Amino acid sequence: MAPFRAIRWARRPAPCCCARSPPGTDGLTHDEVCRDCLALAVPREHPCFAGHFPGDPLVPGALLLAWLQRLVQTSLPDCELRCVSSFKFLQPVRPGDTLSVEVERAVHDTVVSLQVRRGAALVARGRFALDAPRAVS
Repeated sequence: MAPFRAIRWARRPAPCCCARSPPGTDGLTHDEVCRDCLALAVPREHPCFAGHFPGDPLVPGALLLAWLQRLVQTSLPDCELRCVSSFKFLQPVRPGDTLSVEVERAVHDTVVSLQVRRGAALVARGRFALDAPRAVS
């Protein structure tokens, strides 16, 4: 997997609710939303930039999705990602960009929503479908 740097930025509410938490756990009700905000620093010297595109480098969409998948797995370690339900790239992501990624999920929902920003600009948004949570041992 291609290198990237993820930095936990802020987590709301704390502790984050996950599928393993029954309704009402940690003071959260069944309808409340779990949000995790993370930062992703795009490396300036990633090998993909040599061919995508020479003179005007940008992160390939498939690579950005792979990085986001890893961030979601970090944010929701007890859940398995099944597939990308929908995703839209709104602006190019360039070498050296720092992106804020908000991962949002209603308690016990099987879909996680993502919003990816560079500063105030929304660069991508989408939804990943989740499988049932893994058993907690």
